[in-house]
Amino acid sequence: WVSPLDASCEQTRAGSLAHSHRHFAQAISFGPYEDGAATCPTGADCEDQSGAFTVTPDDASAAAALFDVLPSIDVATGSLDFTVRGNVTGGASFTVALTDDGSPAETS
Repeated sequence: WVSPLDASCEQTRAGSLAHSHRHFAQAISFGPYEDGAATCPTGADCEDQSGAFTVTPDDASAAAALFDVLPSIDVATGSLDFTVRGNVTGGASFTVALTDDGSPAETS
């Protein structure tokens, strides 16, 4: 689940162009064993997965013109972090993927 950007997107410190949108991605799950929702049966080989978000600009030049630090999402906290450049306007689109380290590789 991904929340829309709104007033909860805060500057990381007063006067800074760095921003952090806490809990941007929520309910991140790599399966019932990692979430504690299920117990691995005795003798079974249950997965122990983790993963990472990849945030890729659709137009690298447009993104570079707008951001000093490109957006990233922390998989542990769900925070979206980025630093904008001062005195610029414009727009940029990004593709976000969540990839686990299980086998076979799957992306959502």
